Amino acid sequence: MALKNTIDLQAAAQALRPWLAERFGAGEGDIEIGGIEVNEASGMSSESVLFDVTRTVDGERRTAGFVARIAPRGDGLFMDYDLPREALVMDALARHTDVPAPRVWAGDGDEALFGAPFVVMERCYGKVPPDDPPFTASGWVLDLAPEDQGRLVDNALAAIAGIHAADPVALGVQGLERQDVGATALEREIAYYERYYAWGSRGVANPTVDAGLDWIKAHLPATIGTPEDPDVISWGDARLGNMMFGEDLAVTGVFDWEMASLGPRGVDLGWFIFMNRHHSEALGLPLPPGFPDQAGTIARYEELSGHAVPDADFYVAWSAVRASIIFTRVGHYMVELGLVPPDAQMWLSNPASNLLATILDLPAPSVASSGWVTGKR
Repeated sequence: MALKNTIDLQAAAQALRPWLAERFGAGEGDIEIGGIEVNEASGMSSESVLFDVTRTVDGERRTAGFVARIAPRGDGLFMDYDLPREALVMDALARHTDVPAPRVWAGDGDEALFGAPFVVMERCYGKVPPDDPPFTASGWVLDLAPEDQGRLVDNALAAIAGIHAADPVALGVQGLERQDVGATALEREIAYYERYYAWGSRGVANPTVDAGLDWIKAHLPATIGTPEDPDVISWGDARLGNMMFGEDLAVTGVFDWEMASLGPRGVDLGWFIFMNRHHSEALGLPLPPGFPDQAGTIARYEELSGHAVPDADFYVAWSAVRASIIFTRVGHYMVELGLVPPDAQMWLSNPASNLLATILDLPAPSVASSGWVTGKR
């Protein structure tokens, strides 16, 4: 779900038929498009269009589900979008590991269909813990028995551990690493987000983010880049809202790879922990009763993965800084889109930046938090 959806679904369906016919090697009249809709479940960046394709295969009419992921038109939430890069890591994981990433079917830099480059991937099926309203406030996750909530988290952590178990070189995705200046992959990642902050803040300082970045650079773990803490495929946005679950609570899909890179295991584990705290503690809501606390989450990931995560608390703090940088951009972007008044200060004070201040014992932002805002509800 983008902050502001702009897809004309009827026009998209008409444009998709000849495009799909060409790629399937079929006549346009053989292609039927049905069930087309914009995915409203989660996320704030790219738009995703869901649709079914019915065509003749071996003399029979068969239907399969697909998703078109579309880059923003002009400026977006992030300063750069590289759909081929996303597609590479998704497809490599889908084809060569047990990670339930979507298999990429086709991509196109032609902007004629959706007004921006896009990739088409096979659709996964199941339920996604919602972000809007967050799954900690209402919905199917809260309706689960506590033991099933615990199983949901356990399966999510196992999926993250599976991503980290994949060999980046064997999968051909070692190019995911950021190219910014730094001695290690983590330092290059930090430099990338500093550059993103400079772009997304529009030159307006956020004191909480500034203090957080200073703390992070002063407390870099000594283990980064060593055999004790090697670099792995880092999903970058490892959270429940980017996962799909079946009726048995098995993970059936892992989505949104635009933040992927290489880095220590703690980057994803810290983000998973921080986002659960963001959706509960930062919003004044309790964590679902079956969810493990921070220490329990770390211990369970280490058990599932067979790897210790040195300095896990550092990675939770880094996640808080990274999220606050992203929400700095979200706040300014929502003003640019006309979704909030020009004087709105979500960029300065939001649940992420307030939680960052709590985690690092920093002065709280100078204005009240704007609350949970995605622009949709």
